[in-house]
Amino acid sequence: TAEWLYKISKREITEKRKPVIRPDKTPQDMKKIQEFILSGFPDIDNYRAKQLLSYFQTLEKIFNAPIEAITNVQGIGDKIAEKIKEILKYKYE
Repeated sequence: TAEWLYKISKREITEKRKPVIRPDKTPQDMKKIQEFILSGFPDIDNYRAKQLLSYFQTLEKIFNAPIEAITNVQGIGDKIAEKIKEILKYKYE
């Protein structure tokens, strides 16, 4: 709707970031599934997900990597790397 588009564009302007839009269906091919999983993290869009996967090759390596290694990836700074680690270590209760 027009109202929804207005809110997204307003947020994009005020927060200076692009909205993350995820597909309705879970992808079927393994590459797309990996990108889908990573793009579910805050501030990880599809571009950053692809950058991380190109650098580390597997989700396991990304998830086990220290923050310093994650920040070696183009487009990933300390803040995003720390958020990834925080989410991975957070105890679900």
